[in-house]
Amino acid sequence: MSEPQNIGCAAFEAPNILMTMDPPTDITGWTFKLTIRVKETRVVKLASTLNNPVSLTVGTTKFPLSSSQTGTDIGVGDYDYDIWRIDAGLEKQLVWGEFSVRTEQWQ
Repeated sequence: MSEPQNIGCAAFEAPNILMTMDPPTDITGWTFKLTIRVKETRVVKLASTLNNPVSLTVGTTKFPLSSSQTGTDIGVGDYDYDIWRIDAGLEKQLVWGEFSVRTEQWQ
């Protein structure tokens, strides 16, 4: 199993969650699912699927999040997240860790 990779952003920021395969692997045609859950209850705050992602370089892609997703749908707090490959018969957890949303800086 991979090591946790903790990430964070500010509420109402529109970050890109970058994912890089190690070793670099052609991910053309793969389907990924990002899930962000409340730590204590495991309630899903966000689930996003990425079909046939565009590789930035071989084995690298990104999950774009909108400002409304980080500010309204998810909200300020610390969450668990994971990214899975979800192609039938090839399901595998690729990345996991803590996803922190901080109070936006302009307040």
